Amino acid sequence: MDEDVRTMRGPNCDSDHFFVKAQIKQKLIRTTTNVIKQIKWNQNNLMNTTKLKQYRTCLCNKLNKKGTQQDIEEEWAHIKQITIEAANESIQTQNMSTRNEWWNEV
Repeated sequence: MDEDVRTMRGPNCDSDHFFVKAQIKQKLIRTTTNVIKQIKWNQNNLMNTTKLKQYRTCLCNKLNKKGTQQDIEEEWAHIKQITIEAANESIQTQNMSTRNEWWNEV
């Protein structure tokens, strides 16, 4: 914490007290937030027409099989789950590469 405190003798208030000017700088602590791991889909499989057709048919079949729910939040969660399942089956995820490939562990 950084402080700068000074007495200001300039103003005259007919009192034996002086004004005090203080400037305080305080650093705020960073809090960590919950990091959501994003899924990276394999884009090469999306460029492949057979994989794309497989994804579309799988998604269409799963959406046709699902029943309707009364709550819109449940409906959205169900559609999201079906979309992710269909993508996992046909598109697959991309392999994560390390950032520092040049680093040698000794």
